Amino acid sequence: MVNEEQAGEREGIIFSFLPDSPAPTDEFGTHQRVADSIASAVKTNAEGMTIGLAGEWGSGKSSVISMLDKLWQKEDLVTVFTFDAWAHERDSLRRSFLEELITHLQSATWLEKMPGSGEGRLASDPESDDEDKCRPDIMRQELRHRREHTVITTKPQITGLGISFALCTLLMPIGVALLAAGTITGPRFWIGLLLAAVSPVLMCLGLGYHYWARKEGTASFLGEFIGKSRDTTRTSTHRGVDPTSIEFREYYEEILELAFEGCPERKLVVVLDNLDRIAPDMAKLAWATMRTFVRPGCGAENDLRKRVWLIVPFEPEKIKELWEANSKSDLHLARTFKEKAFQILYRVAPPLTSRWQKYFKDLLREALKNAPEKTFHDIYQIFRVKAVPVYERGTPTPREMKVFINRVTAVAQQHADVALQEVALYASLELGDIKTAVNDLANGELEMPGAVTDVLSDDWPSGLAAIHFGVERDDANEVLLRPRIQEILATGNAADLAKLLNETGGPESFNTHVQDSAKDLDFTGVLQASRALRDQKPGAALIHVSRAAQRLAGRLSTMHDGPWGLEDTLTPDDAHAVVGLLEFNPGIRHSISHFLSLTVPDENADMESLLSEWVPAATVIVNHLSEGPAFRGISISLPDADSYLTLLGILSKDPVNRKLIKYFGPADEKKDEYREHVLNRIRNGAITDDDAYILDGLIDMPGWDRQEITSQVAMAVKSGVSQGVPDAILSGCGFLLERRSDAEHGYLFAAALQEYGVSLQLRSALAQHHATPELAALCAALLTLYNPRLDLPEGQESEEGRPQFDLVFDQPADLVVKAMAALCIKYNLASEFLVTVSREEWQDETLVSELLRELVSRDSNAQVLTSDVFMGHHALLKTALDVEAEEQDEEGTSPYVTLTERLLAADLLAKLETAPADIQLMPAYYRAIRHDGKSPCLAGKLQDFLHTLDESQWSNALQEDMWTLDVLLQLRDDGWSPNLGRKFANALVAHAKNMIDGSAGPPALVSGDLSDLIDCIAHYERKPFRRKLVDDILTNGSSSILPLLRSYGGELHEAVGQELVAPAGARRTAVKDAMAHLANPELPEQERWIVHVLASYVDAIDLSKEETQRFHDRLHDPLRKMLVTTNQSDPDTPTEKSVDEEHRPQIERLAEMLGVDVSEGTYEPDQQSGAAEEAEKPTGEVDPAETAEG
Repeated sequence: MVNEEQAGEREGIIFSFLPDSPAPTDEFGTHQRVADSIASAVKTNAEGMTIGLAGEWGSGKSSVISMLDKLWQKEDLVTVFTFDAWAHERDSLRRSFLEELITHLQSATWLEKMPGSGEGRLASDPESDDEDKCRPDIMRQELRHRREHTVITTKPQITGLGISFALCTLLMPIGVALLAAGTITGPRFWIGLLLAAVSPVLMCLGLGYHYWARKEGTASFLGEFIGKSRDTTRTSTHRGVDPTSIEFREYYEEILELAFEGCPERKLVVVLDNLDRIAPDMAKLAWATMRTFVRPGCGAENDLRKRVWLIVPFEPEKIKELWEANSKSDLHLARTFKEKAFQILYRVAPPLTSRWQKYFKDLLREALKNAPEKTFHDIYQIFRVKAVPVYERGTPTPREMKVFINRVTAVAQQHADVALQEVALYASLELGDIKTAVNDLANGELEMPGAVTDVLSDDWPSGLAAIHFGVERDDANEVLLRPRIQEILATGNAADLAKLLNETGGPESFNTHVQDSAKDLDFTGVLQASRALRDQKPGAALIHVSRAAQRLAGRLSTMHDGPWGLEDTLTPDDAHAVVGLLEFNPGIRHSISHFLSLTVPDENADMESLLSEWVPAATVIVNHLSEGPAFRGISISLPDADSYLTLLGILSKDPVNRKLIKYFGPADEKKDEYREHVLNRIRNGAITDDDAYILDGLIDMPGWDRQEITSQVAMAVKSGVSQGVPDAILSGCGFLLERRSDAEHGYLFAAALQEYGVSLQLRSALAQHHATPELAALCAALLTLYNPRLDLPEGQESEEGRPQFDLVFDQPADLVVKAMAALCIKYNLASEFLVTVSREEWQDETLVSELLRELVSRDSNAQVLTSDVFMGHHALLKTALDVEAEEQDEEGTSPYVTLTERLLAADLLAKLETAPADIQLMPAYYRAIRHDGKSPCLAGKLQDFLHTLDESQWSNALQEDMWTLDVLLQLRDDGWSPNLGRKFANALVAHAKNMIDGSAGPPALVSGDLSDLIDCIAHYERKPFRRKLVDDILTNGSSSILPLLRSYGGELHEAVGQELVAPAGARRTAVKDAMAHLANPELPEQERWIVHVLASYVDAIDLSKEETQRFHDRLHDPLRKMLVTTNQSDPDTPTEKSVDEEHRPQIERLAEMLGVDVSEGTYEPDQQSGAAEEAEKPTGEVDPAETAEG
């Protein structure tokens, strides 16, 4: 559509065409000076001359002539006669010149026009007076070579009615005479009566009928008897041969004599125009003629031709070409033509650019009256940018501007729905190669400068197309793009279509063309056109594209005779094109399905080859049809059942086509035959892996009783594997295993599999056909699943009554395990396998562990060992997979950890969050809370769960299942404050007692140690916990607490300190006694711990004399060992101290309080006792000072 603003600009415009007449005024300021100079030359010179007016075409030469004519119109002494040589190019130039001259002089009243003169008048006899020959009209006729003399003779004519009336008038007297002469009975009387009476009556009837028939416009009464006159014209024409140049000159001189008669001041200016526009030979002839008429005659003083001036406007290069056209011999003449031909030479300069712009807009205002100034500026802008560069001179001439504006006016009147700016652009393009421009426009390659597009609407290509093709604007794009659309459809070029659809009007034009032309497309044409749509999708395509695709699809649905069968079959590329149309028009699915159904009545020796070529294309279409609703497949009818089996075999070879077998069902009359042929082959033991897909196809074929066919297939497979062929056993059992879990009829396959698993055939296979690890693994899997307590023949039972899997493991065990793991993954047997081996009667733990580890190694995508299996059989998996370090993988990670991390990356974390907390899953919880994607939900649930554990569960965690403790410590490290209560504290005390009696050791924690666990006790339970440690550990008569020093040393240190600083009483006394009792020389590390504890509270201890003496006796040697330098065997070796400087002051005060002298001398330990002490030093001994710091 036209831009609304530009559409409004056209309202009220009055269009006018500009005449191509010379301008009477000097619009450019360059013409008037030339005209004035020529006028002055004519006026001041008595003898005529030849003036050359040189200038390029359109430079304004005609305007100069017009200005001269206007100057001399005011006086009667000079007249300008313009002879257009171009208009008389094929005429006799001399005669044409004189006739035009006579006419001009008569219009200028220099020649009198005689009364009645002119062509066609009645002239006197051709042999009239010689005076007539001097009359201009007679001269014109003489010049035209003819004179005519006409004589007209008139003769009147009588009508038929007049003749009849005359006859009746003559017969009436005769009748009266006969009437009077005869008797009444005689014949004369009757004849006379008839003539006398009947004649008038007949005459009256005839006149009456004549008047009635003519009605209006009836002639006068007398005119009915006298008709039109007959005129005879006689014309005499006298013709003669062309006069010679001398005769023409005589005529010319006579004309001049008549024109100049009585006025010697008159001058004739002859303008020979357009001499440079005619053919070279004609131009030379015209120039010679003019020389005849205007050249002075032999110096005669009274020659009238001296009063004639000749002006020749010409384009210099074109005049030069006239003389150069013949031969090289005329080159000199061409160079000297201007000097010889013209006595005076003027040059008309082209207009200045600044002035032609104003002139151009003035012309626009004259042609487009009432148009807005903006429109004038826009058209000027387009003309300047697109039209002016086309002109050779680079500056438009007035004529070129007028022609351009007239073209704009003409086109604008024809196309009211096209903006004037677009009309101006089209007119500019017409100056160049418009055909190329239109082709570029159709291809979207027509580029416009910004100065042009700024004044155009966005839809300007439609305006250009409407003008070029002469159609309405709304239809322009269709016409413009039709060749391009035809090319796209013929080549199937999707890229070009995508480009077209992005252009204005492209989608609409494409759809319209397809709607109109689809009916004429053949099968190949439809598919080729559809290939152009391969990148278009129904949901995303434009509505016009969808409609076009639907039209093509509708056309395809009528082509039942297309290459659908085995002969001249479709190619896969053709099939994809068909699918593309099906996507846009699902309504043709039934038709395409019917076309694709295959019926081959005659056997062909090369049936396999034909089917192999047909299947690739057919499966493409069938695969698409199968995704739609209510598709029941295509019907297949081949010459025999073997051919059908061949077809199914071809389909089963391709992984994509296997699932399509069910849609290639036999025709109704062939169903039973084909089905039994396939099943008999299976029953005979010819079972391959590809047959499994064929059997699936038979089961799922629409229109069959699925339960019945499933049962037949299951029994056929069981019969086939019972034949004992190893490959058949592997393929057949694999088929049954894979389909045993089918939701609808899986029980039929499971039943057949179980019957075979407990049958004698399996025993036979186990004994005879275990030559390969794969077969051995299959037998082991079936025994495990269906007969774990196989009743073997006598003498082969094991003592435990479990299956003799040693029969299976005659093959290398690792190969069989690998094969079993592959079976578990392929047929998803892991869950069922774990259920079986979880039973109490199953005792072969080695097989389970090896198999599960192999599964973890192979099942990298967690296909069979899923999160559900992991949580359902966690205890078994943990036991079987949590192997020792020497059996871990290269990275030192156990298979259990590998499996856990793999499942956490999948969905195990979500399942742990939602399932109830289970203490058996603590290893998984620990991995989960340390996993990259930590779960606050799981952490919160575990925190709540840990608070619910009782004392026995905490005790079990401390002694056996340390994962609970690791979860606790990891949660604490993550920021949780456990604040566990008395149950946990009591479990720690009980664990400490077990460590004393040797029934338990420190827990092997991953995330910390026992001291970290003690920090998890709530602060309000910490003091009771220490009191209980004192009561249950120190004061119960224990003589050694060395096992506790590493884990509980710090806590015992604090507990004893609390009691030592407590008020005097039985508990403090008991603690002192216990400390003294523990000071055993045989346990030096324990002694040193006691020293550090007492030294820590030396200032607060209140010892009686007896207690002081007791501690002096027990701690004398340890204190001296710690405070006195050791006597070294080598005096030169530096001595070392056994106490660090930080604790030394406290220990010295303790020694002072106990009366132990450590100030002088050296302590010389007994070498033997020292060796004994070293031998009794427990493993993992720690510095008592470290425990004291707690």
